[in-house]
Formats: sequence, structure tokens, C-alpha cells
Amino acid sequence: MQAIDHWVGMPICFLIGIWELFKKALFFWRKPSRSEEPKTILILKWFGLGSIVLMRDLVNSIHKRYPRAKVVFATFKTHRELIHSLFPVDKILAIDNKTPFSFLRDTFKVLWALSFEKIDYALDLEFYSKFSTLVTYLSGAPVRVGFYSVSFWRKQIITHPVYFNYFRHITGIYKMAGRVIDVSVDEPSSSHMEVSREHLEAAKDKLKKHGWNGRDKLIGVNPNAGELAYCRRWPKDYFIELINNLSTFEGFTVLLVGSGSEKEYTSSIYAALDKNSRAKVINTAGLLNITEFIALLSSLFLFITNDSGPLHLAVLQGTPTISIWGPQTPLLYGAKDKKRHREFYSNMDCSPCMTIYRTKAGFFCNGQANCLKGILPVEVLEYAVSLIKDKS
Repeated sequence: MQAIDHWVGMPICFLIGIWELFKKALFFWRKPSRSEEPKTILILKWFGLGSIVLMRDLVNSIHKRYPRAKVVFATFKTHRELIHSLFPVDKILAIDNKTPFSFLRDTFKVLWALSFEKIDYALDLEFYSKFSTLVTYLSGAPVRVGFYSVSFWRKQIITHPVYFNYFRHITGIYKMAGRVIDVSVDEPSSSHMEVSREHLEAAKDKLKKHGWNGRDKLIGVNPNAGELAYCRRWPKDYFIELINNLSTFEGFTVLLVGSGSEKEYTSSIYAALDKNSRAKVINTAGLLNITEFIALLSSLFLFITNDSGPLHLAVLQGTPTISIWGPQTPLLYGAKDKKRHREFYSNMDCSPCMTIYRTKAGFFCNGQANCLKGILPVEVLEYAVSLIKDKS
């Protein structure tokens, strides 16, 4: 997808840039001004579950600033259910990107739907994607907000650029995007996602069917990382060692978590555990839907995870976390409450290599992620033990 986005999207954006340049020269083009009361606002975010979760304050503030505006959200189909739970949006336009055919089919459907919406503001919050830039342009919105780049293909298409500051937290960058359309995100929301008792009980019933006694405290462990960069995964042997040790604590059950697509990798870790450990570990990969998983997160004693989307859901739900970072930096995406959320980050000379747009994750080490190998299981275990003792 990245290759197609670059080699196909770049020349198309370049041609549109030339057209926009001619329009400015021939028709005395002026920068479109913001309307006082936009009727329809389009928000685009395709990749990154964590990036979407951290947009919550911005989207809520847009809804508060323009309560009568219709908010349309364009994303991939895999995020649809989560966005329904997270945001007060009026319409979700989703693209199924599992196959090239479904991707093309749904892209035309989304563009067709946007042609009837009469978008006033379009906020492209994807990080320099040509595809997202094209959808923003073809939405017909006169005000098109996106991250600034000196590249000709982008600066001619985006009407209201936003500086992507790599030394700011991503929520601060989203705040800058909001200010462009006169939306102020002053105070971060402290409210958790609302979860129904029905979803929580459904999740617990599934755990009981797989061996949970209903009394043990639950420690969640997420050994996965999203497809954007698999090299964010802490070594498999490290997770096995950590889980073998965690499973020895009386009164605790360890949950291995993951989506359906992550089941094979998660199951390989479960299969490699000691026989005695497996009796105290439940592999929930593919077992829970997204609403059940979010409901269960708020009931966990502790959540240990790679830098990935579930981390941000756990932080949002107020669950104490231990997160392991390598190619990405917690400066950009880490939790702000450092007392409740412990981050392990080796900060090697080449870290972070996953700075959006500039480099490919794992470029300098050929995907070996030495920055993660330097974070040993004993370090993570020691902190987990101290947390267990403090809470006890």
C-alpha cells in the first residue's frame, strides 16, 4: 500500500498541483476563508488505532464548537466500530482495504458519497499520505487542513497547513490542527469510554469458559504491534520469560490479548510457555470483540504491552500500564501520566527511527530492533512485582 501510495499517488498529486497553480495564476486565486458556521466537517484518518484513540479530545471539541455541523469521518473498515464508540460523529465512510478490489470499490463509493455532502472543512489528519490528500481534495472542501510539507505535490493542494512538530506529543499536534478551524482543545478529557455492563459480563463469561475462576486479578499482556511496523514487537522469547514468571503469582491470571488477525502469533507464544504456566494463562486472541475488549481493559489489574493501539485504549480506560518502546518514541505517543503508566525506552542513537514520513521503521538495523532487545524481561518483571506489592 505504501508503494502504491508513493508511485501512483505522487504523480496524480503532482498533476493536481500544476492545475491548482494555474488556477491561482489565471483566476487570481485567494486563500479560502473559514466560514463562521460550517455545515459539514470531514475528518480523515486511515492508519493507526492509537492515533485515532488520541484524536478523542479534538473530535469532541469540534462537536462542542460546532454543535449544528454534521461531522463525517472517513477511515478503514477495521476502525468503524471503535470510532462509533469513541466519537460523536454523524456519519462514518469506511473503506475495506483487505483486497485491491474492495479497496478500489469502496474508494469510489466514498468519493461518490462525499460528492453529495457539500463539505465545508476537511481535516486530513493522516501523516503525508498521498491517498488521503487526494480524497481530501476530491471531497470538494474549500478549506482543506493538512500537515505541511515543502513538497510541491502537497503545498499546492492543502489550503491551511499545520506544522507537524516531531518534538510535541501527538495530542498537541492535533490541537494545532483544531486551532486552524477555530477549535480550542483546552483541557484533556478525563472521562473514560463508556462500557455497558452487558459487554463486561460477556467478556468475563468467555474468560470463565476458558478457565478463569472469576476471583483472580487479571494481568493483560499484549505481545503484538500493528501492521504499520511489526518491528515494534518486543522479542518473543522475552515475552515468554516474562509470562512464565508472572504466572507464578498466586491470585493472578494472565491474559494474552490480540485481534483475530494476531491469533497465530499470540498462540505461538502461548504454546511456548511452560506447562505449569499455561494453566494460569488464557489466550484471548480473537476471542473478544472490540467492545468486550475495551470493557475488560477497565477491569485489569495491569496491562503490559508493546507500543500499539491497545496501549492507548488502556490509558484511556485508566488501567495501569507498562509499555515497551523502541522504533517509536514515547515523547510523541506516550501517556502523559507517568506515575500510572511506566514506559521502558532504551533511547539508542538511532531511536526513534519511526518518525513519520522521514524514515522507515527499522531502517538502520534492518528490522532487528536492537533498541527492544536491550530492554530485558527482568527489568519489566521487577517493576510489575513492585506494583503488585504496592497494590497488595
